[in-house]
Amino acid sequence: LPEVVVNTTSAGEHVGDIERHIRTVKERGRGLTNTLPYTRMPPRMVLELIYFCVMWLNAVPNKNGISEEYSPREVVVRQRLSYKKHCQVPFGAYCEVFEDRDRTNTMDSQTRAAISLGPMGNMQGTYKFLCLNTNNVIKRRQFKELPMLESVIKKVKEMGKEGTAG
Repeated sequence: LPEVVVNTTSAGEHVGDIERHIRTVKERGRGLTNTLPYTRMPPRMVLELIYFCVMWLNAVPNKNGISEEYSPREVVVRQRLSYKKHCQVPFGAYCEVFEDRDRTNTMDSQTRAAISLGPMGNMQGTYKFLCLNTNNVIKRRQFKELPMLESVIKKVKEMGKEGTAG
């Protein structure tokens, strides 16, 4: 790896490269938000949207980066993302996720309604989901994408109003 240069600045000074990267992440987030059916999103979903955008920006080799062959993610984590594992369901999709239980012969529900927050980026292909009942982030490998329902869109909008994030 080449030598790393740290450029510290004082208050009020600008660092053009960093500001451009921040602008790029915001643009990707806005672009993705405009493809979703939700008019409001919970704060946690907005945060995960930014994580999602940064993960995919780092998953592609950068022509101005330290390598034209390897992505920034591959250089740091030493792992390449797989289409088969990491592109199963899009961000914001409505899914039924299966519960991780040892026993399955009870009358308890075997699935939960959730919104996809994208892949975690691990080797197993685990995805993050926003549970619609608890508003918590859960991580699962078994899930099924379902058609978007109007009731789901309403529920996400209500969760967004409670959290006051746009």
